[in-house]
Amino acid sequence: MAILANGWASDFLVAHQGARGETLGAEFATPLIEEVAKGSALLVLLLPLRRRHRCEEGRPCGRWRRLLWHRPGTGRPAHFRPAPAGRQRARSSPRTLAAGTVLGGVTACGFAFTENALYLGRAFTADRQARLDAIGLGEAPSLRDFDGTVHTFVLRALLSPFAHPLFTALTGLGLALTLTTARRWLARLGAPLGLLLAMGLHGVWNAAAGLGTDGFLLVYGLVMVPCFAALVCFAVWAQTRRARQPSRPG
Repeated sequence: MAILANGWASDFLVAHQGARGETLGAEFATPLIEEVAKGSALLVLLLPLRRRHRCEEGRPCGRWRRLLWHRPGTGRPAHFRPAPAGRQRARSSPRTLAAGTVLGGVTACGFAFTENALYLGRAFTADRQARLDAIGLGEAPSLRDFDGTVHTFVLRALLSPFAHPLFTALTGLGLALTLTTARRWLARLGAPLGLLLAMGLHGVWNAAAGLGTDGFLLVYGLVMVPCFAALVCFAVWAQTRRARQPSRPG
């Protein structure tokens, strides 16, 4: 979905904005498309995990209506009818902020793996074609013949393997906040805010590529690394705090 949508958005922006369209696509359209795509995959994992229940009025109560309009509590919600004897209703997942962060990051790992494979394949194909045009098949290839492939590998596999997991971990954190908080206003804002933060950080990361080597390293060291470290520390703190709390009965 991201590949097709990125291609259509890029063609549209370039056709209407020219060279500026490429910048708009990389800094605005691509973060929007890719984070929505990864967030959709995260929703696919979460939505089937809770069965439907009936409200007091006897009408089916949809998941998003429960999340956004029903006030969650520590015990059994008053607006749900009790489950039949002998049956336990499935619980939503993630149940902690740390679990949402990890689930979002793991979901994005598949996206990052596929994207890196595509970039490496394109770079290797371009380098091989350039070598064939310049040298031919008579000489053995050397590492210098594949500078683009090496550059792509260092940039995407060594310097930034956790970029996409970092972005989508913010989306997962927002969804977990929506699922776990007892404050209605925070439940409504959690998921959208997490997605907006993911798209914003993704846009900053893409914009850094156009700042040259010094600008990229500056953004990498002052923005990306601290954000990743802060998110990891937060997940560890949230999980430790959760483990220290006494388990609730029932």
